[in-house]
Amino acid sequence: MITIDPIVRGEPKALRVTFLNADTEAAIDCTGWTLHVGIGRSRSRLGDLLLVSAVADAVSGAQGQVSVTLTAEQTAALSSPSAVVEFSVDTGTGNRIPLMLAVAVIQAADQYRQQYYQTHIPNSVLMKDVPTVVQGSASQPQEIKLSFSTALDPTFDLGVMVRFDELAPETKSYLDALAADVSAKHADIMGAP
Repeated sequence: MITIDPIVRGEPKALRVTFLNADTEAAIDCTGWTLHVGIGRSRSRLGDLLLVSAVADAVSGAQGQVSVTLTAEQTAALSSPSAVVEFSVDTGTGNRIPLMLAVAVIQAADQYRQQYYQTHIPNSVLMKDVPTVVQGSASQPQEIKLSFSTALDPTFDLGVMVRFDELAPETKSYLDALAADVSAKHADIMGAP
């Protein structure tokens, strides 16, 4: 499970999910899709604390985005110190497709403000000795990008594809050498096939 930014009690929380085609990296038109967000105490109790949904309008849907906002009243009612957040989507078929599980800390506003001052070291050579201090803000939307590939199983509307970074050439050649060594030792012990 991934961790999303904390939910601050008594403050609105915006979640914006962007649907991308994993094969072409283009936005998937999700106009009319319904994004469901269920918040629960555990994986077995998803949605027992809060269940919200939103439909993608024509403008944001054309950009592959659906936004769900938890109101200040809804977050104020969350008493648990942490929660499991489930994202699912209905593409218009009436069936929910599970997308992702995440974990979120639920904090009071003063706790959040104390813990989420962050210092960033810029990548710029000219600014490397000048730290930038940024205070976390609960009002900024949480950006979540999901990529999908229909090449995995054509019978489903969406197939989830996880992309991993490619290995460095040295690491790949080292792993290939290990695999060749294991195969050679196996052939020595068991005999060639």
